Amino acid sequence: MKDDRDICGFGILSLPPEHPFTQACARHDRWYVRKSLEEQTPGRRRVDDLLLREMLHIAKEEKSFKLKAQAYLYFGIAKLVGKIFWET
Repeated sequence: MKDDRDICGFGILSLPPEHPFTQACARHDRWYVRKSLEEQTPGRRRVDDLLLREMLHIAKEEKSFKLKAQAYLYFGIAKLVGKIFWET
């Protein structure tokens, strides 16, 4: 399965493109694409952890509890459904 949009989430669970996490999610998605192209990656767990770290940094910079909560939500979603996208 492939998600062609550089946004956070998938389908109805997506954040708008102007969301503060969009660039972090785009980087995360590129790691998943590299895996699908059989390029070297640091591994799915590490890639997901990097996403969480970057989103938490953004939330801290913005001093936003809402963004912090969203960071954990989207990290959880990545952990739950990421295997579908981490193509072999």
